[in-house]
Amino acid sequence: MFLIIPLLLLFGCGKNHSTIQKGNLTEGVVVGTINWVEVTKNLRPEIVSKTKPVADIYIPTNQTRCTGFLISQNILMTNYHCISDAVLAVGVLANFSHEFDSNLREEYSCEKFLYSNKELDFALLECEENPGEKLGFLSLESEMVGLGDPVYMIHHNCDYIVEPGCDYTKKLSYGKVIRVEDDGVYNTTDTLLGSSGSPIISALTGKVVGIHHAGKVTGNNQRGPYNVAIPSKKIQKYLLENRFIY
Repeated sequence: MFLIIPLLLLFGCGKNHSTIQKGNLTEGVVVGTINWVEVTKNLRPEIVSKTKPVADIYIPTNQTRCTGFLISQNILMTNYHCISDAVLAVGVLANFSHEFDSNLREEYSCEKFLYSNKELDFALLECEENPGEKLGFLSLESEMVGLGDPVYMIHHNCDYIVEPGCDYTKKLSYGKVIRVEDDGVYNTTDTLLGSSGSPIISALTGKVVGIHHAGKVTGNNQRGPYNVAIPSKKIQKYLLENRFIY
């Protein structure tokens, strides 16, 4: 169970999901050719269970979208640059069933803003009706991921650059860790704008090792050599130091 006791709510002036720019970093890139698959396509059962707590997040205040994931029965994590404050959280809906060829309807109101941190680029929202009771939730890894470790990312996207108007259903991107630094897990999973807030999951432990937030662009059509995730270890440490209780 994930209980939250915040000492202070941080309300910041954030950026929406489509405007993050840090030098030559943008919100997401495809590394080489796209290596993602629909989550409904013959995944192993242990991976399917990890896809359920991941949601397509609609942010009506600025009419944008991001990805997020449950870290408890009712707490949703996404990026700060998606939802930085209570104003941007108004009316937020999390759709956990936006999948290819699916007739399910698992959509929840998650508009109660709890906390955010600009440096670590994360935000926490509280969802109504405890969706994690049905869908499960993901655990944050307390140790740093290893160089070369296999990882995968669950997110909502499609290659709208090649196919405008495509449906950004829930996808799984495979990759590996190519660099580990204190501020980032550099990896080869494929992303595009809208993937922000997605969990990077260790294929070895099944735990979240980072939250995706940016990628390096070096080519046309949002192509580049790597994406970067904020390490879960740093986020978890920050939450504990600021008297959040797991």
